[in-house]
This record gives sequence, C-alpha cells and structure tokens, in this order.
Amino acid sequence: MYNTQSYTETSWNTVVIRGSKESNSAPVHKVDKVDHSDYYSTQVLYEGPELIAYRRSQKVISIIHTGLSAKSVIFEFPPFLFEHRTDAYKIILEQLGPVVGNGFNPISRKGTCPSGNLIISTEFKNPHVTAKAIEEGVLVDDVKYKATPFKRNAARFNSLIRVNFTIQIFEEDDVLLSNLLSSLSNYGKVYQIKKILCRNFFEGQLSVLLDPSVNDPAIQKYQKITHLMHLKAWDTFVSASSKSGQAISC
Repeated sequence: MYNTQSYTETSWNTVVIRGSKESNSAPVHKVDKVDHSDYYSTQVLYEGPELIAYRRSQKVISIIHTGLSAKSVIFEFPPFLFEHRTDAYKIILEQLGPVVGNGFNPISRKGTCPSGNLIISTEFKNPHVTAKAIEEGVLVDDVKYKATPFKRNAARFNSLIRVNFTIQIFEEDDVLLSNLLSSLSNYGKVYQIKKILCRNFFEGQLSVLLDPSVNDPAIQKYQKITHLMHLKAWDTFVSASSKSGQAISC
C-alpha cells in the first residue's frame, strides 16, 4: 500500500532488505489477457532538453540526409499554425533577432515529415540571441516554441536503459512528475518519462529512459536497476522490466 505522507530517508540496506522480503512474498501475477480492441498511445510527461535536441537533429538528418552547421538551431511548429512558413520566419526575426544571410532552411519541405510539423533551421548572428532562442524561444498564440541546437553526436545516448513499470496510485501530472523524478534519480539521469495510455486513459503504466552512467555529484552512487525498484516518494516497490542499448526514435 502506498504511503503518501512525507518520505523519511532510510538507509539503502534497509530498503534492500524490505525489497527482498516483498519480492519473495509477492504473488505471481497473471499476464493480462490480450484484448485486440485495446488501443495504446503515449503521453510524454518529461523529456530532457539534450534528448529533445538530439531527436530533433536526427529528424533533420533523416529528411535532408546531411547535417547542419555547428551553430545552427532548429525550430519545430505544429502543422497549420502559420498561413505560410515565412510567417514563422518573421516571428523569429521580430522576437529574437537577425539571422546570418537573412536565411532560413525549410527542412520539412525537403522530404517527408511523419508528423507534418513545420521544421526550420537557421543561424543567428549573435550568440546571445542563439542562447535566447534555446532558453526562451518564440511565443505564438500563447505557446512557447523553443529552438534546439543541432546535435550530431549520439555517443552519450548509447548507455540509455528503457525501464517499464506500473504504479497503483494516481496523481495530477505535475505531482506525479515531481515524485517520479525524485524517485528515479536514485537509478540514473532521467531523460524521458512517458505514460502509456489505453484509449487515452492512464492505467498506471509508465516507460522511462535512464542513463546510469552519468555522474551526479549529488548522488555518490546510483542504485542498480533490478526487477524490483524502490520509489522513495511513496516508499514502495514496483516490479520493473528493463532493456539496455535503446534506440532513440525521432
């Protein structure tokens, strides 16, 4: 049973002992029957900026089959947000600043973009404007759209582990995210958290991308990811499955 009261720090040895007892006494759960009428989708609760930049860069490469300059940034807007793509160019210039050669690269017009989104790359004259584009972005219809730097190197993502588990408590997304980030930080750097939805309803299933190889000065040593994970925010254990060497889809 979940404890939703404030979490009191417990030594990891105590946690391991408790986890071992729970693992040994836990009943064997039957796999849910396959229901072919189920339709599953995902909702991203969290995605780290480095992963967003890399995924967007890979999307660009898949479309134009080449890279961009090291100083390039990429904007991505939903379809039909602008009457014409040049309206996006104008907003970028007005809200941020001048670009090199007054040039914009309409990436999404040079190939097939599955999402139908408008993808644009450009290079700002001033590095301070580049930083502002990444940190603040542009505001369109009360929504912020941040640029991401072009990232070719995928080496840092080679050690990612995909972890899937199910929780038995339901909270509003902001509270759930805070508790998950706090709990998962014991196991590695969190790059992504997704809710698995069945016909747009959340049934407790979560999928997480972690990197246990990243050194965090605040944590002396990450805990090993096993079939039983301790979520400290609720002081409970969940059964987990994991797979290393995950490819990052665009």
